[in-house]
Amino acid sequence: MKATQAPNAVHSNNPHRGGKSFGGPLGILPFTPAGHQQAGHGLQYNGVLREHTDRAPMNETLPIQELCEHLQAKARGLRSGRQFWLGIAGPPGSGKSTLCQSLLARLGDSAVVLPMDGYHFRRDQLDRMPDAEEAHRRRGAPFTFDAERFVRELSAARATGSGRFPSFDHAAGDPIENDIQLLADLHQIVIVEGNYLLLDDDPWRRLRALFDESWYLDVGLALCKQRVERRHIRAGCDPQTARFRAETNDGPNAEWVARTSPQNADRIIRAV
Repeated sequence: MKATQAPNAVHSNNPHRGGKSFGGPLGILPFTPAGHQQAGHGLQYNGVLREHTDRAPMNETLPIQELCEHLQAKARGLRSGRQFWLGIAGPPGSGKSTLCQSLLARLGDSAVVLPMDGYHFRRDQLDRMPDAEEAHRRRGAPFTFDAERFVRELSAARATGSGRFPSFDHAAGDPIENDIQLLADLHQIVIVEGNYLLLDDDPWRRLRALFDESWYLDVGLALCKQRVERRHIRAGCDPQTARFRAETNDGPNAEWVARTSPQNADRIIRAV
């Protein structure tokens, strides 16, 4: 699943930009030995990375810094003007964005993140769907993303090494167009993150050909559900509504991702 490597990448002043700070402490991704978990709030990784060899996972323990060093080594091995593209997938609440923030804090301006969330259909687009009520209720499910556009624009960027991409404004509840800029003469490491990057369904399955490497975040679905419930509450939902959304929308989406995606990943990072 290798793609022809393309030139380099950058972008605008938003949380996905390399070298910027993010809306939470970066220390919430500590390395802990396998089987151990630190107390407290926030996302925690035990750092286990399972690398597939002939589809048989091989276990080794890696802290976040070593994941960064792995990416830096990949970048150093590139010919001039080339990029290394990484896809990071996992269920809702698995910690993809937080992992990306931690990676970018260490990689600086050598890396950029292109989030799938920028390709949510806008709320006015959901209003025009045949069952608008269902579309709004299921927002976050695969059909509520403009997947064809996502694949098309990433494919073009893989070929040219540059482009402009949307981010997602959680306060406004809609994407911000052209908020992330990818430049061919700056970033060597391009990280694409999203729930559905490794699905077998079309058009999502076409994304895999764009990545030089793909990671899957292996997190228990019960923990994912707790996290998305808390996320809904922070967004203004009462606890009952947050639980209902997690059970009827985020939960089924997470199960679909967990059922089909791990076997399509080059590496599995087990998180706790």
